[in-house]
Amino acid sequence: MADAALGYALVIFVLCVVMEIVSSSVRAAMLGVAPTGRGLGDRVVRRATRRRAAVGCVN
Repeated sequence: MADAALGYALVIFVLCVVMEIVSSSVRAAMLGVAPTGRGLGDRVVRRATRRRAAVGCVN
């Protein structure tokens, strides 16, 4: 029983993190600016857009 509860808790946690990242990326796309928040989703989106811009500059 405890193993199943731990599994459900991990799945819910991962889904929350994924939704935070999706929310930050959608918000950044709608506003047209890089996110400035300190949340996990904002950090991931900032890092991803920074890498995408750096790769675009090299080519």
